[in-house]
Amino acid sequence: VNVYNTASVNETVIRGGIKVQKRDLETSGTLPQGGATLEGAEFTVTSLNEGTVVVNGNAYTKGQDVLTLITDTAGQAATGGNTLPYGHYRISEKKSPTGYLNQGKLLLEFAITEDGQILDLTAKETSIQNQVIRGGVKVQKRDLETQDAKPQGSATLGGAEFTITSLNEGSVLVDGKSYTKDQVVVTLTTDEKGQASTSENALPYGRYRISEKNSPTGYLSEGKLDAEFNIVENGKIVDMTAAESSIQNQVIRGDLEFVKVSDSDLN
Repeated sequence: VNVYNTASVNETVIRGGIKVQKRDLETSGTLPQGGATLEGAEFTVTSLNEGTVVVNGNAYTKGQDVLTLITDTAGQAATGGNTLPYGHYRISEKKSPTGYLNQGKLLLEFAITEDGQILDLTAKETSIQNQVIRGGVKVQKRDLETQDAKPQGSATLGGAEFTITSLNEGSVLVDGKSYTKDQVVVTLTTDEKGQASTSENALPYGRYRISEKNSPTGYLSEGKLDAEFNIVENGKIVDMTAAESSIQNQVIRGDLEFVKVSDSDLN
């Protein structure tokens, strides 16, 4: 009788990884708009497999999150080349980066099929893309001397022309056109009440300066002629109509000189 032990062979499961890219939904670019950032976006990787998977020494079943990734300054995040076992997964955005909404293209499914391969998901069609926060601004023209939103004398607060300039390192998309830092992105003209406003989604997240370009009739281009403001909340109109935040002009003033004459000089 011959007795022996059958040799066992341990099969090594195929393992791979992924590399992801965060993009701006409007531009499809890998650079953030305005004062926003692509850094700090948080993703979860979820197993869609019927069988259990072991990731970083822990076992996970179908529907469980097996990994968390956070983007760097370039909006990228990656796993190692042997992090995920062979199978099907979903990557989803859990937390959006500063300046962006949790709206857009926020999830993607993928499969690990080759050993040691980093699956590249950085192309435009496979990237996670977010909608940038957008807002607007409302301004009020006031008389510098009275601080009132009513003109002095025969002057008017209507017809004043303002420009809005981007102060952001990142480019901004306004009315379908891209603008860089220190470029004028919007021009506004006040109504008869001295007010002017943009739409509630005109300006991407960031910092801007509003400046008077042309003063209204009866006023000098002197006074408080510019102010800076931030767009940080989606759909919000930044209210700059209060006295401390309004654009204020010095009314035109002149001297009246009298010459007294005698009655005989009138004949």
